[in-house]
Amino acid sequence: MNAPSTTNQAPYIIAGSGALVSHVYRTDYGDSAKYSFNVFKSPSDGGVTQLMGPEDLWDIVKVCQVLAFLIRDDGWESDELNDSLLELNLQLDTITSKWSETDG
Repeated sequence: MNAPSTTNQAPYIIAGSGALVSHVYRTDYGDSAKYSFNVFKSPSDGGVTQLMGPEDLWDIVKVCQVLAFLIRDDGWESDELNDSLLELNLQLDTITSKWSETDG
């Protein structure tokens, strides 16, 4: 499936972490849906780039966690994929919750 062009379809969900932003697109197919998404960096200077550095790796993990949660929560994927997304979200939560404990 080709990702929708932002010129003809608005994102279904916008999510992110830090300077990273993801546009999630949902295309409905009767009683199911297909998702596609992108991730880009929107630095504080107002620009947009797809180039990221090592300092962005933590935010990439957090964006993956958020996307797994949001797509599963939407409820349109198969039970098998929803179960996998739940497991991914829980595993990433175990990792990212440790970051919060050491930040304080």
